Amino acid sequence: MSQSPVPRLSIVIPAFNEERRLPRTLDALFTFLDKNPPGEFEVVVVDDGSRDRTSAVVEEFARGRPRLRLLRLERNSGRGRAVREGVRAARGEIIL
Repeated sequence: MSQSPVPRLSIVIPAFNEERRLPRTLDALFTFLDKNPPGEFEVVVVDDGSRDRTSAVVEEFARGRPRLRLLRLERNSGRGRAVREGVRAARGEIIL
């Protein structure tokens, strides 16, 4: 079984109740990265216990985009924990 290459860049996005803004953000981010590829990259969205459709929006956007990953925290623990967990899950050489 072959493993996917290690991403050069990991972008971690903490999100809490962002179902409205996240689609525009992800669309703009992937449009930029597709036009200006930094080499292998991944985007990790950390849903910090959202009570809206944040996770569903990310899952819908991730279809056909294997470079997008969703990490869910069961309850809202604050931006700091969401970032920390996202950094722990990130595989890139550089983490933003």
